[in-house]
Amino acid sequence: MGGVGIYIKNSITHKQYDGLKILSENDCVLENVWLEISKDRQTYIIGGMYRHPGQNLEKFTNVLENTLIQIRKLNKPCLIAGDFNIDLLKYNIHQITSNYIENLLLYNFLPTVVMPTRISENSATVIDHIYFSPGSKFDCSMLQSGNNYMV
Repeated sequence: MGGVGIYIKNSITHKQYDGLKILSENDCVLENVWLEISKDRQTYIIGGMYRHPGQNLEKFTNVLENTLIQIRKLNKPCLIAGDFNIDLLKYNIHQITSNYIENLLLYNFLPTVVMPTRISENSATVIDHIYFSPGSKFDCSMLQSGNNYMV
């Protein structure tokens, strides 16, 4: 099995946001948790996901789109992070992966990690994703992201 969790500092006001929960189906098994947090008079939506490997990517893209539509209606900054088991490096050779990325971009979710997150002697993949959408009133000038590698 897998699992997903989000740790929030006790001093940050937060609540679970079940209205965005994506339900698993036979060929689209995923685990996800959604939170609404408040800090400095700003409310954010945070989503954590684990998409099980080998699941139907087209179906996942379609069910995720329904959630992205709901998030856009909330008009709040949103961060989605997790192990998606979709290699972003294949966007130009795998049409379904390309459709997945285009769908996120369509709803103003930008990938913040574009370097490989899993590296071995024989391969490198970007299967762990972090996406951010600023909502309507978020100053993106302070947004930073990147990968840390340990040798």
